[in-house]
Amino acid sequence: CRETAFVYAITSAAVAHAIARACSEGLIETCTCDYRNNRRPNGLDWEWGGCSDNIEFGYKFARAFVDAAERGRDLRFIMNLHNNEAGRLVSLSYLYIYLYQYPQSLPLYLFVINHVSNEMRRECKCHGMSGSTVRTCWMRLPAFRDIGNNLKDRFDGASRVLVSNDYRGLTRKKYKKVQLKPYETGYKSPTRKDLIYFEESPDFCVANQKFGVLGTKGRVCNDTSIGVEGCDLLCCGRGYKTEIREELERCNCTFHWCCQVKCNICKARKTVHTAMGKQLIVDPNRICDKVKRLRGKQAILCRNEPDFIRKIISGAKLGINECQNQFRDRKWNCTTASPAIRKILLRDSRETAFVHAITSAAILYEITKGSILCSKSDFDWRGCTENINFGYKKAKEFMNGGFRRRNDIKKLVLLHNYEAGRLAVKNNMRNECKCHGMSGSCSFKTCWRKLPLFRDVGNRLKEKFDGAIKVMAGNDGKGFITEGTTIKPPEKEDIVYSEETPDFCEPNPLTGSLGTKGRVCNKSIGTDGCDLLCCGRGYKTIIKAEEVNCRCKFMWCCSVTCDKCKVKRKIHSCL
Repeated sequence: CRETAFVYAITSAAVAHAIARACSEGLIETCTCDYRNNRRPNGLDWEWGGCSDNIEFGYKFARAFVDAAERGRDLRFIMNLHNNEAGRLVSLSYLYIYLYQYPQSLPLYLFVINHVSNEMRRECKCHGMSGSTVRTCWMRLPAFRDIGNNLKDRFDGASRVLVSNDYRGLTRKKYKKVQLKPYETGYKSPTRKDLIYFEESPDFCVANQKFGVLGTKGRVCNDTSIGVEGCDLLCCGRGYKTEIREELERCNCTFHWCCQVKCNICKARKTVHTAMGKQLIVDPNRICDKVKRLRGKQAILCRNEPDFIRKIISGAKLGINECQNQFRDRKWNCTTASPAIRKILLRDSRETAFVHAITSAAILYEITKGSILCSKSDFDWRGCTENINFGYKKAKEFMNGGFRRRNDIKKLVLLHNYEAGRLAVKNNMRNECKCHGMSGSCSFKTCWRKLPLFRDVGNRLKEKFDGAIKVMAGNDGKGFITEGTTIKPPEKEDIVYSEETPDFCEPNPLTGSLGTKGRVCNKSIGTDGCDLLCCGRGYKTIIKAEEVNCRCKFMWCCSVTCDKCKVKRKIHSCL
C-alpha cells in the first residue's frame, strides 16, 4: 500500500542522509568530504571550498545496504526497490533549483547532477578584512525534515501501478528494465522519483490485528480544523470526547546575563479532544476473521472479493454517520460507545430496527456506487446507469448469508428491517437527464438512473422509524403479526420491532442507556429542547468564549483571509 511505499522511501533516504553527513563530520574512516569542486564558477563572486557533504558515498552505501535486504522476483520486490530509489533521489533537488538560478555554472555541475540529490543547498562563508574579500562555498544536505516534507508530497500523489511487460526470468541486475504502467488508464507512468504501490490501503479507522492496524480511538484531534488532523476526519465520524487536563509547562521566563533563560514551572489547563471508539453494526473484518468457520456466500465474498469487503466497511460507517445525524437531537443519539451499543442491539426495539435498516441501506449504497451499467436499450436511456440490481444482490448475499435456518422472531424482525433498508435505496432511484440540441433546446434528451442522496434515504427511514410497527411471532412460527388487531400488516418497506424502547433518560448498564446528563440542549420546544431532552431534571447555563473567523476578505487570486475573533455564547446542558 502507499503507506508501505513511504516507509521504504523515508528509510532509504535516511540512510543516505546519515552516511553522507557522517563522512563530512569525519565519523567514518573510509570516506571524507566531497572535494571534487575546486574551481571558481564563471561569472560568480564566490569559489568552491570548505567541506561538502559526500552524498555520492551516502547514495552508493544506501543503495548497496538497503536494497540488499530485498529478496524475491515479484511485483512487491520491484515496488520496494523503486521506492528505495525514490527516497534516495529526493535528497537531490536543491541542486536543480540552484542551477536554474545560476545557469552559467552548469558545466561545473554536470558530473555532480548524476550523484547529488535534488535537495542539496549551497552554504558560504566570507573571508578577509571585515569579511569582505573572498567567499568560499560548499554543498550541504538539507535538514531531514525538508526531505520528509518532500516525500510526504510524493506520498499524497503516489501512483498505483501494474507491470506492463513480463518480468519473470529476469536477473536482479536487469530488473531496471521492468516497465510499470498506471493501474488506471489515462494516467501518466510513474517517474523514478514518484512513490508507487499496487495494493489499496487498509482501513485505519478501526483496529484490525490482521493488518496491524491500531485504529484511531484515543487519538488527540483538533476540533476547529477541517484538515487531516481535524476531529471530523481523524475520528472517522465516530465523534470525540472533550476533557480538561492539567499540564506542567514553563512560564514567567526571564533572560539572565550571560547567557541563560530561567523559567518557573506552572500548571496550565488545556482542552483536549480525543477520538471515541465504536463497534460497527456490521463489521466485515470481524466476520471474515472467522472465515474458516464460514460457509456459503459469505465465505466466498471474504476469500475472493476483498473489494466488496472494503465497500461493506465504508457502508457500515456511512450508516452510523447518518444514524447519528438523524438522532442528534433525540434522547438516544445513536451512540456507538461500547458496550452501550452492544446492549442496545440485543433488544428488538425500534432504535435497533432503525440501526439495522440504515446499515443495510448504506452497504447497498456503497456497493452500487462503484457498479456502473451502461444501458443498450432502444429507449432514450444512453447515460451510464448505476447498477442497483447488482448492488442489491451482493448486499443481500452478505447481510443475510450468516443466518441458520430457524424462524425465531428475532431473526424474522432483523431480516425484515435489512430488506426495508435496501428497498429504501432501490425503490427511490432518481432519473437524471441531459438535453441535446441547438442552444440546449432539448430536441433530444438522454436519461439515466442515479442513486438518491443518502441523506434522503436517511430521512425516509427516519419517517418509517416514527411510524414503526410492533409485531409478535405468528402461530405458524414462520412469520409475525401485528400486536393490535386493528393495525394493518407491515409492508416490505416498513420498519418493525418486537420490544419496547428502554428509558434513555437515565443511565442503565443493563439496557445500554447512557442517559442525557451533560447533553447540550436549547430553549426550543422540539426534541432537542431542554424540557424534553433533560427529562424534566432541568439544565445549567454557562458562558463559553469561542474563537471564530470574522472580517473575512477575498484576496485576488484566489483565497479568503479572516481574522480570529472571540465571541461569547450561552451553552445549556442537562443536569
